[in-house]
Amino acid sequence: MNKIILNLDLREGLFTLNEGTIEALGRPRQVQILINMQEKMLVLRACGTEDIEAVVLPSEKTMATEIGARSKCRQH
Repeated sequence: MNKIILNLDLREGLFTLNEGTIEALGRPRQVQILINMQEKMLVLRACGTEDIEAVVLPSEKTMATEIGARSKCRQH
């Protein structure tokens, strides 16, 4: 199993999920990125298309997937 890595590029406003992270989540079709400012916590969770701010991941295996951070994050 690959290492679980989640990178945040503040200059480009991108989250990068590696293959290990996607595998650890159970290879979902969609994920949510939630931020809890009070707890200073970022949560990445598998979700469905009915969930708010669901991000669709590629169906084919990839080395990494980029998600635009500014448009996809909300406070939780």
